[in-house]
Parts: sequence; C-alpha cells; structure tokens
Amino acid sequence: MKTDINLAVRLKKLLLITCLAIMSCEIEMPPPPVGGDGSGGNNVNGNCNGSYNGPDGDIQSDAFCKAAWNYRCQGKNAEADANCRIYKQLQADNPGLPNCPYCN
Repeated sequence: MKTDINLAVRLKKLLLITCLAIMSCEIEMPPPPVGGDGSGGNNVNGNCNGSYNGPDGDIQSDAFCKAAWNYRCQGKNAEADANCRIYKQLQADNPGLPNCPYCN
C-alpha cells in the first residue's frame, strides 16, 4: 500500500513538472505569407499590409488572436473564426482580456 502512495506522489510530481514545462514554452507565430506584389498574401480583410497589432501580454490567449490575424491574412476566414471563438470564450472567462481586432 505504501508503494502505491509513493508511486502516486511521484506521478503527480511528474505531471506537474510536465505541465509547467509545456506552459513555459513560447509559441512563435510564423509571419503571414507574402503575395507576389509584396502586400502580404490574399489580404481578404485588409489585415496583411502591416504587422500584427493586437494583444501581446498573455502567451496562451494571445496565440488565438495571432492565429486569427494569420488566417485572415491568408483568406482562411473559417479557421480565423474558429480561433476567434476560442479567444472570445477565454475573454468571457477573463473579463480583463483585451479585444482582438481580428475577431470582429
């Protein structure tokens, strides 16, 4: 019985270390693709002419806004909308989270 408890404690510690390691990784968003005229891809919604201009304080939640920017730039609105739904849910759960300009 004691070995079962020790094993459970070690597994909990391993899980905690793994979770902390995953959460500390910073996700780099690739730049949007550049079209032949250098304007930045399909530019369906006009979000490709400049660099990302949205929230940049919380790595986890901001990744969804950055993904929406990247997808809008590529004209992939369904994918952008999916990321926006997640961002808006995070925003509902965390009222201090700023709006994502790519999720209007």
